[in-house]
Amino acid sequence: MLSDAHTGAPKADTQQGIQGHGTKGHPKHAIGLFAFLAITSSMVMTIYNYPVFGTTGFALVFFLLAAGLLWFVPAAMVAAEMATGDRGWSDAGVFSWGTAAFGKRWGFVMIYLQFMQITIGMIAMLYFVTAAFSTLFSPAFNENALLKFATVFCVFWLVTIANFWGTKVVARIATWGF
Repeated sequence: MLSDAHTGAPKADTQQGIQGHGTKGHPKHAIGLFAFLAITSSMVMTIYNYPVFGTTGFALVFFLLAAGLLWFVPAAMVAAEMATGDRGWSDAGVFSWGTAAFGKRWGFVMIYLQFMQITIGMIAMLYFVTAAFSTLFSPAFNENALLKFATVFCVFWLVTIANFWGTKVVARIATWGF
């Protein structure tokens, strides 16, 4: 039993989301720090930002460090609070978090914007990567729109299916790709 920090009253372990922990007190589906950083960074510093990075020059180091401090640290603190808080946040995701904080309408808006950013952004990024590799290895491939579409379609669904294999597989892919 744990005690509530505000009232001192005991409460069940299941309210804390403690059940399901594996060895050494880590959750069963825990990933390492570098894998977590790779997944998080790959969502923010995506490849379609690289052309802008190339024109910025050495000042980019300052901007990336500032982004790391001003974005990743607060985001990590909020995620840690939501994942370990005593209000049942550890058993939920973006929709539930947004609904609990701002209401159902904003919860839906949050999950919709996340879906659109990931879906539209990933397709644009895949076309950019496909065009970059085709220009590098076979410029004739870049002229064939059907072949580029088939490549993007296959990679998109392979990544989607990889998400069903679990967090550890996605962490390996993100670490390798990062």
